[in-house]
Amino acid sequence: MANLSENQLFPYRPIPFYYITTHDMAELTYEKFYADLADMKAKGYGGVIPFNRPINGFSEELYFTEDWFIMMDNCIRACHDLGLRVVMDGVFNHTSPEFFAFRDLCNNQERSSYRDWYYVKEFPICRIPGLHNYKCFSYFWGMPKVNLRCEAAAKYFTDVALYWLRKTGMDGWRLDVADEISHDFWRSFRKAVKSEFPEALIVGEIWHHAPDFLQGDQWDSVMNYPFYRSLLDFAAEQTMQPSEFAGSLGFQRGNVHSAAWPLLWNLAGSHDTARLLHLCGEDKRRQKLAAAIQLLMPGMPMIYYGDE
Repeated sequence: MANLSENQLFPYRPIPFYYITTHDMAELTYEKFYADLADMKAKGYGGVIPFNRPINGFSEELYFTEDWFIMMDNCIRACHDLGLRVVMDGVFNHTSPEFFAFRDLCNNQERSSYRDWYYVKEFPICRIPGLHNYKCFSYFWGMPKVNLRCEAAAKYFTDVALYWLRKTGMDGWRLDVADEISHDFWRSFRKAVKSEFPEALIVGEIWHHAPDFLQGDQWDSVMNYPFYRSLLDFAAEQTMQPSEFAGSLGFQRGNVHSAAWPLLWNLAGSHDTARLLHLCGEDKRRQKLAAAIQLLMPGMPMIYYGDE
């Protein structure tokens, strides 16, 4: 991956959502972002800031306003001027029930042009929680799963990825629930993205070992949850001996392509986990040990906002 180096810090902060909920849109100028983000640069960050996902959310009226595009442009320009990269959070595995394709499916049932975009067990569609009759992420009725084996759906979401790279000048995608999408889709996705944006970073969210996704034909990196679990066992909860921890890291390295090993996103916390200090029993010595290991390991430390 060009221009990405081992041990480059990756702050994980949902910048736009934070600013939208604490500022008026008119306040979110280039100068405002630059001043705030300069502090992150001063702390040594050189990596990426995943944005809140701009597609398929419940609040489409927020995400698709001109003010939103202006705010994103201001933020991304400020990040780039400070030498910070920007990666957007993409959810292509499932949508909101308010997403246009699913709404059309509910309105037109089996006559919908989007009937093959989702996994519907039978018609008519039932959206009653617990009685819903379509496949969902995490069995939650409000996150209908997309059928990316459908050519039209696969093309749409690939085009979405390219659109935002072109529109914003951002630097890549962090892909939510990426292991629940087929290898064929990711191979096609990578070809489309890299052919136009060869330096765009493609990172998958996956909670287990992912060597099959890191062979150079799908993702560049992953959120390294196997490292996270070993780090907690050793440094935070202290249920693992040093020799066991070293063995765990050796196993992880042996199961990852050598070219991907320096690019793994090594995390000590995320939006899906408890805060590190809490898991350390409020013992800051344990927290500092975990942080030291995270920062010194080969790979790219991913710091969840607040933990810095």
